[in-house]
Amino acid sequence: MLEVDIEDCIETHDGADLIATEKAVSCTIGLHLTSNWNPYGVRAAVALAHAEAIGSPAGAVIAAGMSAYGPALARGRARQVLDRIRAADVAVPEWVGWLGTVEPVGATKFRDEWDEYCELVVEYARSDGSIHEVCVGMHPFGWGMAHDLAVTPAGVCTGRLADAGFVAEEIGLAEARELLTKGLELLDEALKDWWDNDLDLDADVDLRMLVGQRIETLPSIERSSGFETDDGGADAEHIADIVRSFVEQPVPLGEQPGDMGEMVMAAVMFSQACRDPDVLRWTPPRIEAFIEQFLPLWQEGDDLDDYDPFDEFGEPGDAFEFDEARLSTVDSAFPRWLRHAAERRGDSAETLEANLAAARSSLRKLRVKVTGSPIPQAGSQVRWA
Repeated sequence: MLEVDIEDCIETHDGADLIATEKAVSCTIGLHLTSNWNPYGVRAAVALAHAEAIGSPAGAVIAAGMSAYGPALARGRARQVLDRIRAADVAVPEWVGWLGTVEPVGATKFRDEWDEYCELVVEYARSDGSIHEVCVGMHPFGWGMAHDLAVTPAGVCTGRLADAGFVAEEIGLAEARELLTKGLELLDEALKDWWDNDLDLDADVDLRMLVGQRIETLPSIERSSGFETDDGGADAEHIADIVRSFVEQPVPLGEQPGDMGEMVMAAVMFSQACRDPDVLRWTPPRIEAFIEQFLPLWQEGDDLDDYDPFDEFGEPGDAFEFDEARLSTVDSAFPRWLRHAAERRGDSAETLEANLAAARSSLRKLRVKVTGSPIPQAGSQVRWA
């Protein structure tokens, strides 16, 4: 299947559009080779042995593609196989020499006004002077997971993001590599599930190998040789102190302590799935995602292993119970939580007001989705499925 698909790449692409050619070859290599995100491919050694055995243009492209995008430990052998195929006077497509040959020239972070939604754009140059861009979104509420991968001619991604009102900030190439590497590792974890589940990650699968190769060309951040300390315990104590100081406050009439405790635990859990895991940091986009997507699907005792940042509230198969007491408690307790967080964090009055406005809007939407009405209905119990 790998050979047949590569033959189709050769027939379809003549190298005139190098971006399209690289996309086709790297995607084909990625979908057929075993990797840390593809459990169902063939081993690199088997693919290279087959490429050399057939000794055809397809074999040459397989070897060239693996030398550029394949597993790091197999790239040296892939180049040797390609050299031997060339030495046998096989008609190797001229464009194979361009695969993966780029130089990074600059990186820009585009972010919204709250620094929640952001995309990294890295510019690359070829020896012919052409420039193209690699664009990667960093999911704000999915641990910073890379998504919405794109490789385009120069100006396409930057123009789209500028038109959308995103703020542009130049960042160093080494910083870009660190952010993108972490995001890609998280994407790989999601891709493992993609093979067995109906996840909407098709475009990211197509570009995983190409974007990964581009990231590898970026310089690494130099780090000291000293031991790094693990501050997980300090973080846990800090979060516990925040929660303790909130739940020790007097509970207003109408709030159910159990439901209030569940809401706080959900807020803490959700913050740990954010790109910025600060439990005190709340913004209008974060509030919307928490109330409208995370909270309705979270039940006491859940952990983040089952959390899917792409899951939408009310999709078929989702089921939970939300009675009027729980809704009323969230209506009352969550704005108190926002005020508590703002005071502890030292947020401005303007930021707090924007957060409270976002909470009011999202809580109304939650009530409408659960009950069908924005008006509280005493004693009602709703099951959403």
